[in-house]
Amino acid sequence: RSLLRAFLEKPPALVQRGSGEKLQLERLKPTDGPFKAVVVSCTSAGAVVDFNCEVLGHLVGSTRQLKRGEELRVYCLDVDMQLGRCTVRTQEARKTKMRVGELSVGAGPYQGTIRNVMPYGAFVDFGCEIQGLVKSLDIDIESLPSGLSVGQSVRVFVTYVDLEGRKLALSMFRPSD
Repeated sequence: RSLLRAFLEKPPALVQRGSGEKLQLERLKPTDGPFKAVVVSCTSAGAVVDFNCEVLGHLVGSTRQLKRGEELRVYCLDVDMQLGRCTVRTQEARKTKMRVGELSVGAGPYQGTIRNVMPYGAFVDFGCEIQGLVKSLDIDIESLPSGLSVGQSVRVFVTYVDLEGRKLALSMFRPSD
């Protein structure tokens, strides 16, 4: 019923300020912001927001339940020019990398960038002092029909932390409770 409502109702609009010109995706870079935004759609996987860009932003990392039409401030987290997609978050990007000791199994979602693709998986930079490995079975091939490539933006969850060995395992699938 809520899916039908999303198609029947006009999405909430962001009140335009200034010149009213839309932000161009190719001019955005991670850490840009804050931008005033309005929540257009919410699901258990995240929210879609209008932040006066030529594309809607995918909001990740929000720790609270958002409501359609709610206004908030967002920061650019990642821009994927190939897919024409922008990922945003409500918190300003960290200036320093997360420490491995700050992570726990089940943490996430984190927005990351694929740095290396190997036959057994991919190494992802997601803002931690070390990269994490997404093994082949933890890659969501349905959301990536053309496969993985270096520089691609992905959403990951922590599945294993080895403090002594300084290793991290990641998954593109939300952990089950």
